[in-house]
Amino acid sequence: MRKFSAFFLFVLLFCLSSCVQNRNSSANKGREFRYLPEGSDFVFRADSARKFNRALYGNNQAFRLETGDVPEFGFYRSVMSGNLRFALLKGEQKLWLHQAKTIESRYRPGLRTYMIQDPILGKGSLELQALARYDSEGALFRFEFSQQEPGLQLIAVYGGARGKRFSRDGDMGAEPDDAFELKTAYCLYNRYDIQASAYQLWYGASQDISGWTKTALNDPANKLRTLHGIFPEEAELMTGNAQRPNDLDYLLNTEAQHNQPLLLARLPLDGKQISYIAIGMGLLPEAQAPENNQTVSGGKSSDPSQAGLIQAGQQELELAFEQALDESARIAGRLKINSPDPYINAMGGALAMAADAIWESPSYLHGSIGWRSRLAGWRGAYTGDVLGWHDRAREHFRAYGASQMTLPPDKGVIMDTTLNLARSAKIKGSEMYSSGYIARYPDNPGTMNHYDMNLCYIDELLWHFRWTGELDFVREMWPVLKRHLAWEKRCFDPDDDGLYDAYCCIWASDALQYNGGAVTHSTAYNYRANLMAADLAAMIGEDAGPYRQEAEKIRAAVNQVLWLPQKGHWAEFRDAFGLKRLHEQAAVWTIYHAIDAGLHDSFTGWQALNYIEHEIPHIPVKINTGNLPEAYLPENDLAVISTSNWQPYVWSVNNVAFAEVMHTALACFQGGRPDMGYKLMKSAVMDGMYLGGSPGNVGQVSYYDAARGEVYRDFADVVGIYSRAVVQGLFGIEPDLLNNKVYLRPGFPVQWDSASIEIPDLSYRFERKGNTSRWQIHSRFDRKPALVMELALNSDKTPLVLVNGTVLTETKIIRSVDKALLQISCPAGRHFDIEIIEQGNKLDVWQFPAVLATGEELSLPLPDNAEILDIYDPQSILEQVQINNRQFEAVVSGTLGPRSFFALLRQADISWWQVLSTELRPRLEIIPESGNQQEKQLSFRLRNNDLKQARQTDIFLNGKKIKSLKLAPQSLSAPIRNTKAARMGSNLVELRENDEILAQNTIINWNLSPANPGQQESIDLSSHYNDKVREIFRYGKYLSPRSKYTTLQIPTQGIGDWCSPMHIAVIDDSGLRKAAGKDNKINTSPGLQFASPGDSLQNNILFVSQWDNYPTSARLALQGKAQHAYLLMAGSTNHMQYGLPNGKLSFYYRDGSCDSLLLINPENWPAIEQDAFHDGLAFRLKAPRPWRILLSSGEMTREPGELLQLKGAANRYIPGGAATVLDLTLNPDKELSHLEFEALSNEVVLGLMSLTLIR
Repeated sequence: MRKFSAFFLFVLLFCLSSCVQNRNSSANKGREFRYLPEGSDFVFRADSARKFNRALYGNNQAFRLETGDVPEFGFYRSVMSGNLRFALLKGEQKLWLHQAKTIESRYRPGLRTYMIQDPILGKGSLELQALARYDSEGALFRFEFSQQEPGLQLIAVYGGARGKRFSRDGDMGAEPDDAFELKTAYCLYNRYDIQASAYQLWYGASQDISGWTKTALNDPANKLRTLHGIFPEEAELMTGNAQRPNDLDYLLNTEAQHNQPLLLARLPLDGKQISYIAIGMGLLPEAQAPENNQTVSGGKSSDPSQAGLIQAGQQELELAFEQALDESARIAGRLKINSPDPYINAMGGALAMAADAIWESPSYLHGSIGWRSRLAGWRGAYTGDVLGWHDRAREHFRAYGASQMTLPPDKGVIMDTTLNLARSAKIKGSEMYSSGYIARYPDNPGTMNHYDMNLCYIDELLWHFRWTGELDFVREMWPVLKRHLAWEKRCFDPDDDGLYDAYCCIWASDALQYNGGAVTHSTAYNYRANLMAADLAAMIGEDAGPYRQEAEKIRAAVNQVLWLPQKGHWAEFRDAFGLKRLHEQAAVWTIYHAIDAGLHDSFTGWQALNYIEHEIPHIPVKINTGNLPEAYLPENDLAVISTSNWQPYVWSVNNVAFAEVMHTALACFQGGRPDMGYKLMKSAVMDGMYLGGSPGNVGQVSYYDAARGEVYRDFADVVGIYSRAVVQGLFGIEPDLLNNKVYLRPGFPVQWDSASIEIPDLSYRFERKGNTSRWQIHSRFDRKPALVMELALNSDKTPLVLVNGTVLTETKIIRSVDKALLQISCPAGRHFDIEIIEQGNKLDVWQFPAVLATGEELSLPLPDNAEILDIYDPQSILEQVQINNRQFEAVVSGTLGPRSFFALLRQADISWWQVLSTELRPRLEIIPESGNQQEKQLSFRLRNNDLKQARQTDIFLNGKKIKSLKLAPQSLSAPIRNTKAARMGSNLVELRENDEILAQNTIINWNLSPANPGQQESIDLSSHYNDKVREIFRYGKYLSPRSKYTTLQIPTQGIGDWCSPMHIAVIDDSGLRKAAGKDNKINTSPGLQFASPGDSLQNNILFVSQWDNYPTSARLALQGKAQHAYLLMAGSTNHMQYGLPNGKLSFYYRDGSCDSLLLINPENWPAIEQDAFHDGLAFRLKAPRPWRILLSSGEMTREPGELLQLKGAANRYIPGGAATVLDLTLNPDKELSHLEFEALSNEVVLGLMSLTLIR
C-alpha cells in the first residue's frame, strides 16, 4: 500500500500544471524517485518500501542500527544481533507499524523519523524516531503519540539474534533483501533474562544455554555475545514463541519455546505521549541491575521492587536521546551546503555522516559496512582533512607510518610461483616487501598485502600537509615519505626512465596488470609526490634537489612518451617489451589522476577531458519526473560514466563506480570544465542518493553497472573523493597552509546566483544581483591565511573589486582556456568581504562548425566583437591558416574523431583562449544502415560532410559499379540497398570519381548467403599447423618474455589475472573434430566449407604469438586469384589488449601490394573462451558479431550468449570455447602470392584453423 505524507500530497497537487507535464513527457519511462530532498532530509516517496536500507552508525565502532522506509529495525555488531518491530493493539484491532496505512519516512542524517497515521490511531498520529547512540554501542527509539485513542497499547517484538556474520555484513545488494528479517531459525539458542521492564540477552551459542548459570553465560571462554533492552516502567515483558514471527495473534497468545524464544513487550499507553526504548550491546548497566539479581527466562516479569529503577531509566534515556540527537546534528553539520539545487544541499549532511562512519581509531576503514576492514588506502582518508577532522587524519597517518617496513631489499625480485607468476611473492626482504612498503594493518609492519596502497596513502598525507601546514608533522613523517619514494623508484621504475609501472595502486586495480609497462596513473602519483617532496625538503632543511629532478624527469617523460598529441589525451600505458606499443584506449583513472597530480596545463587538461566526454561511455540517468513540482525538476541530460570501454568484462576494469565518476568530476573542476564536472556530480548524486535503494547513500557501485548493479553503502573510497569533489571541486576550496594561502576557485553552474558552504576550517557565502557579486568568506584555520580567488569573467572590461569596503587597485586577468579568470589576492586575515562589479559588454563567442571534413578549405567569419591574436593547434587539425578581411581561412587536416584547437581572443580589456571543438570526418562517408544484419541484402548510406561543396560520385560494391549519386553539402542519402553484388560478411564499398577513389569502407552483413560450393576452395594448412587448439591454456606454459622486475602480469597458463591467478578455461574441440569427420571438412550451416582434421591426435591450428612458445609471424604460400577469403580462427585476448590490433592478416599479391585484416578485440577478435557483451551503453561492439563455431558441439551461431542463455556482462564463458569466422574482400584481378599472419599484442595467442578462398 502506498504511503503519502502531507508534504507529498502538496507535491502531487502542485504538479497538475500542464507545463510541467509537457516538459517531462519524454522522461516518463525513467526510474522513479525513491527519495526527495526537503532541507537536509531525504523523504521517501516511492510505491514500494525497502527495509533495512539505511544504516545509523553511532560511536565509531562496529555496531549499527539498520532502518528502512518502514519502521522495522535490524541490529548488527559484526554478526546478526536481532530484529525489532512494533505493533499497535486496541481491543480486537491489531496492526504491525510497518504495515500502517500512511507512513511518512524521513532520513535526516543520523536520524530516521516515521510519521504514522492509521485507523487504529483514530484522529491521532504517532511519530517514531530512531537513532544510534554515541556514548555506547546501541540504539534509542522515541515514540510520541498525539490525540491518543483510549485503550491503545504499543507492542514491541525483538528476536533473531543469530550471532553469525553475513557474508558481506548485511550490506545492500550483496545480501538477500530479507537478511535482517525476524526468522525462526535466527532465534535458536537465544537466552533472555527479564528484569522488570528490561531484559538481558545472551546469543551466539551453538547449543541450548537455557539452563546455564550467570557465571557460565558471562565466562569469556564460552564466547557468547550480549545485548540488553530497556523499556518504560509500564511495559510488561515476556518471552514468546518464534515459530510464526509474522503472525501477531500467534505471538501474543502462544507459549514460549525455551530454545527458540523471542522477546515481547506490551506497553499500555494510558494517555502517555512520549516513551523511550533502548537496545544496547553488552550487559545491562550496573545501575539498573536489581540487588537480588532476580531473572526470568520465560513468562513475564512481576517484581514491583524495580519500578523506581525503570522510571529513572526513562529520564536517562530521554537525556541520552537528546545527546545523541545533538551529536548527530553536530556531525552532519561538518558540511553544510546551501544552493539553488535542493539535491546538492541535502547531500552535505549525508556525506558527513558517512565520513564519520568510516572512522574507527586508529585509522580510516575500507568501508562502513560491507568492507569494514583496515587498509592503508584507498581514498577514504581524504575526508579527514576536508571535513576538518585533522586529529583523525594525523592519527591515521601516524598509525600507518608505523606500519612501514624498514627491512633491506636483500632478496631481490621474487614472483609467486604458486600463483603462476601473476604477482609478487609475499616474502619479507624481497624487492616488494622491504624498506618503504606500507603494510595492511596500522602499527604493524609485518602484515603483507597484495596492493601498493603507498601511493594513495602518501597522496592523502601530502594533502594533509596542505590543509594544516604543520611543519613539525612534516619533519616527523619525512622518513616515511623518503622511504616511500625510494621504494617506488626501486620497484616500479628500475630502468630510471621516469615512467612507473602500476602495481594495483588504485581502487579500480583488480585485474589491472601492466607487465612492467609505463603507466600514466601511477606515474602521475609519483610526479606529485616528488614535486611536493622537493618543496617540503626545502622547508625543513633537507636536500630538495633529487626530488625536483625526479619530478622534472617524470613530467618530460610523460609528455614525450604517454601524451598523444594528435588525439589530445594520455595513453593508458606503454608495453615494456614486444613491439612496445602504446595502449591508447585510456580509462578514466588515467585522465583524472594525471590532472589531479598536476601533470596537465590548461590546454592538455581541456583536451583530455574532451576525450572522456566523447570516448568514454555515458549512460543516461533517466528519471520519471511526471509528478514533480518545478523546484524539484532535475536536468534532463544527466549521465554517469563507466570506468572504461574495455572488454571482455572482468571486475573493476569496466564498471559504473561512484568514486570513479566523482573523481572524474573533480578533475573536470580542476581542468577547467566545471560545467562537465557539475553534470557528472549531479548525475552520481541523483543515481545513488535519490533514485537508489538507500536514502543519502554514498555507495560503491551504481544501479547502471552492467555486471553488479547497485551494491554497498557508505563506502570509504567514495566518501573520500565525494568530500574532495564537493569542497575542492564544486566550491573550489583548496588550502595551501604550507605557504599560508587558501585558494578559492568555485565551479558553480553559471545559472546559480547564490550559494554557501560551511566546513570546520572555512565558510563562505556568495550572492549575485545583476552585474554585482558578493563573497563573504570566514576562515577558521589555526592561522590567518592569505586568500587567492579566481573567478570566471563574463564581461569585457576589468571589473571593480572591493575588499572589506576598500577598492582593490591591483587585480590580475589570467588568459585561461574557455574563459578569462579574474584573480584577486588578499593579505592574510580571518574575514574577507569581497564585492565584484562587472563592467562592459558580454564576451563574444566564436561560433564554429560542429563537424568538419578533412581536406576541406574553410572560410569562416570571425566573431563580431573580438579579434584573434593567436591560434594554438596542438592536434594539428589546421593547415595554411590565414586571417583576411575578418575571415578565418584554413585547410582541415588531422586525425578523425572529436578534435579541438584554441584561438586567443581579445575583446576590449579581456583576452582568453576560446576552445574550438569539432568532429573531424571524411569528406565522404559510407555508413552502415542500422538493422543491416536483419536483412537479406546489404544496406548503407552516404554522407557528404563538406560545408559548401556538393559531390557527384559513382558507387562500387566489391568492384562492381551499382549506382551514381549526387550529394548536397552536409547531406545524408537515402538507404542504398543491394543483393546481387553483395556477399556474406565483408563487402567493400568504394566511392569513385573519374577512377579516383574518394572514399571506401567495409560494410558487413553475415546474414547474406556465401558463394556457391563450386567457387569455394579450402586451402590445406596441415603442414603449417603447430598445435592443437585445445592446448592453448595450460599451467606453466607461457614463461617468456616476462618482466624481470616486480610487476603484475598474466598467469603462466595464458589466461586469468593477478586476482584470479588459478583461473583456466578448458577448451574442448571434440565437436569440431566430429563435424570434420573422416573427410576433414566442416560444412557449416550458413553454407561455408572449411578444411580441418577430424583426427583428435592431429594438430589443427597454426598459432602465432609474442610468447616464445610460438613464432611471432607465419608465412603461407598462396596462388591464383580470389575475390574473397573466409578464415576460421581462434585464440586468446584479454581486457588489457582492448581496442588495439592484437594481430594482423595480410594477403599479398605478386605485384607487392596487399589487403590486410586487423584483429581487434572485441570487434572481430573475441576471446576463445567467451562471448562478447553488448548493451549499447558501457559495452559496445563497433561491428556486427561474426559467426562462431562452438568447439565442443560443432554448433554455429552469431549469438552464443543467446544460445547459451548468458546474462549480463560477467561470466560469459562458452563451455569448450568457440572459433570465429572472419573474412576479407580480395582483389579478384590480382594474382595472390602469400599470406602473412602476425601477432602484435603481448600476452595473446592467435590461431588460424582454416582458410577458404572464393575463386
